[in-house]
Amino acid sequence: MIGQLMKILGSMLLLAMTSMLIVTGCSMMDFHPYSGDADGPTGLTAENIARLSAIDKNESSFRFAFLSDTQGCFDETRAAVNSINSREDIDFVLHGGDLTDFALPWEFERMRDELLRLDMPWFTAIGNHDCIANGRTMYRLYFGETDYAFRFGNALIIVMDTNGLEGESPNLTFLDGVLKKYLEDFDGTTGRESAKGKISRTIVLMHAHPGDDQFDNSRLSEFHALLKQFPNVICLAGHTHSMKTEDPFGDGTPFYIVSAIEKRRYLVFTFNDEGYEVEECLF
Repeated sequence: MIGQLMKILGSMLLLAMTSMLIVTGCSMMDFHPYSGDADGPTGLTAENIARLSAIDKNESSFRFAFLSDTQGCFDETRAAVNSINSREDIDFVLHGGDLTDFALPWEFERMRDELLRLDMPWFTAIGNHDCIANGRTMYRLYFGETDYAFRFGNALIIVMDTNGLEGESPNLTFLDGVLKKYLEDFDGTTGRESAKGKISRTIVLMHAHPGDDQFDNSRLSEFHALLKQFPNVICLAGHTHSMKTEDPFGDGTPFYIVSAIEKRRYLVFTFNDEGYEVEECLF
């Protein structure tokens, strides 16, 4: 009798566990760090490049916002997006990476959905937190390649994966390829006003900057040798969660490092023929 009762109880327990797995199975997969599925829009980098190309009038004056490290800060990110949209003078937005804490699909999707609320094209670098588990695979699915470049007006914008502790980066072969591709378009004039249709400035977006422990500093000299061949370089980075400007190469190449979005601030860069200005925006 006791044996039969134990069998019945065991069967009931097994049935209950099976039912629970069936009901919760989908949500469990959504949180699995090795899930390779995505819900909603994907391939957003290419889409935003196309959007930006459609409004590019080949001018030397433009303005963009720069923010970073939004991981887990969905309310602050929404407030930042509202602030940027309210300005009505921003051509595009750059994000310095760490969109997620643990590179989980739901984190990518929720942060993507917040950034999709931007009224203008936007572009992201991959952060070290975005590389956890198969994060690079998920990032490529949602956004695109982790290293890419495009033109806007007289500027060349280069986005690089610099998370050296999470893989082989920076990709110097990629950077050399960009140099060779655009070299003939570089502005060789010495005057203040750039030649029509030429590239006279370079904006490099990354997550970890040279000298940081996350950056592969064994490749620093090679990285610098390539970088200084581009015209009028400024570099943008995140990762440190602090607002500062550095010159890690000691040659006047500025690195603008923006604080995490939880501190409720971002930067706005305004470029024209005279140069550029940087504005710190609180929201």
